[in-house]
Amino acid sequence: MRKQMNLLFVFGLMILMMLGAYAAEEKKIVVESKISAVTVYSDRAMVTRQAELKLNPGIYNVVFQDLPVGIDDRTIRVSGTGGAAVKILGVKIENLPTEKPPEERIRQLESELLGLKDQERALNDALEVLRTEKEFLLSIKLGATTEIPKELTRQKPSVEDWKSLLVFLDDNLKKNLESTRAREIERRELDDKIQAKQREYNLAAQGDRPKERKIVTVSIDVSQPVDANLNISYVIYGAHWQPQYDARVLTGEKKVELIYYGIVGQNTGEDWTNITLSLSTAQPAVGARMPELPPAYAVIGIPPPVFIHSEGEKIVAKRGRKDKREMLKSEPKGGFYDEEEAAAEEPLVAQVSQANIQHQLTSAVYKVEKKETIPSDGAPHKTTIAQRFFEMAPEYVTTPKLAPYVYLKTDVVNKSELTLLGGDINVFLGMDFTGNAWTKTIAQNEKFELFLGTDENVKVERKLEEKKEEAPGFLGSKQTVYYTYKFKLENFQKEKIKITVLDQVPVSQVPEIEVVIDEKVTAKLEEKSKDGKVKWVWELAPGEKKEFFLKFWVSYPKDKEIFIQGMGF
Repeated sequence: MRKQMNLLFVFGLMILMMLGAYAAEEKKIVVESKISAVTVYSDRAMVTRQAELKLNPGIYNVVFQDLPVGIDDRTIRVSGTGGAAVKILGVKIENLPTEKPPEERIRQLESELLGLKDQERALNDALEVLRTEKEFLLSIKLGATTEIPKELTRQKPSVEDWKSLLVFLDDNLKKNLESTRAREIERRELDDKIQAKQREYNLAAQGDRPKERKIVTVSIDVSQPVDANLNISYVIYGAHWQPQYDARVLTGEKKVELIYYGIVGQNTGEDWTNITLSLSTAQPAVGARMPELPPAYAVIGIPPPVFIHSEGEKIVAKRGRKDKREMLKSEPKGGFYDEEEAAAEEPLVAQVSQANIQHQLTSAVYKVEKKETIPSDGAPHKTTIAQRFFEMAPEYVTTPKLAPYVYLKTDVVNKSELTLLGGDINVFLGMDFTGNAWTKTIAQNEKFELFLGTDENVKVERKLEEKKEEAPGFLGSKQTVYYTYKFKLENFQKEKIKITVLDQVPVSQVPEIEVVIDEKVTAKLEEKSKDGKVKWVWELAPGEKKEFFLKFWVSYPKDKEIFIQGMGF
């Protein structure tokens, strides 16, 4: 009896072990994940994908498939919800060959593309009909107000008839314009669809698909029934963002409205659809570790020079050859140079959707308020980061030697909590666009210049009044050249202005050459720098004209020839 009981116990234990092994069998789930959030850096992006799961107890291999091969495998991280019921066991990363799309899919895309282009032709035809209708209505209206058509004069219409005709024309012109605007909006939306479908067709038909696809498999252990979200995040290259600004001058309030944009582009191989977008000022390319100083050795001979890039990279210049790498150019000051007339019409300032700004230890992250969609097409997409207002103190400045215009500029102090990264500025004076500018990175409480365009109501003129050469005397050793420049300012504004005039004189770099400003003729200078730059500051009443002179001479050995760089004589 005892022997039979032992056999039954062993048999039951074996059954339990088999059931346990069966229960622990791993199940494979291929999930349809979607990108939920993206943080973009200057040269890459951190992407978060999310998959929704409804699971019973067991061990699962959750497969995220068709991921871009450009993912940096070292950065893949897994997280999720579900609490203690879900345990992440491991992650497996594979690169597999990409399957060629079937011919039926290519034919379907071709048919869809042709259908969209047929719609485009129909819209263009409708717009052409509307354009012809508009021209016809305008011709009748013009005839009704200037040259009355013969057909109408025969019937001798009354004043009321004419009024009815004009009302009829105005109503139909209004309907025509509304229809035209609606069709234009349809065409723009259709253009976007055609471009997206064309890219999809080209990718399938031309075989321009990635040769590989990446698969990430996450192993999880579920201890009880649960609804969970499983997230994977990774860094991928091929994405970038850069700042751009709109600076609008509100002259009535003496303020500058600055709208801070992020221009985002990406060709990572996956579209970002309806995502939470964040823009980070962190610089991963620089590296987290500070570069260390290498030893400096004294040797016999002259080794090739070594330049250190701002990111710590060594650049060795080979003797006898020009280094192909351009050295970093100095950053120009913030400001603007343009020749368009500036106007002062005041705009109505609308509310601007702004990003949620999260300051971190060494950088800032701008979380965009609304959901964004950015396709993998490399095209720039603009999103708003912030809107700020700054006090301004406008003034006039001119360098007539370089440009015969007077510019309006202002000094602005960045009193916001933002660091304004270097980027392009679109400058507006009231509602009028006056040109483009560029600014360096501006820290909090730092002052920067903003040029607002030219003012045609303030005139400047500079001309060479006299150039005279004087030969040395019988015993003299030097010859002298005299230069006299005449400046003319005119204020056609209705108010008093202050204007700064900038010019220059040559700078001698050898003792044999002497440069002297004639203070008897030259107007009193506000400033003269060591590099030869001179400055005057004048106040001009409305309608006032001002003339003044700059005279200097250059003396040099009579047996030498002299060449003055940068003066444009």
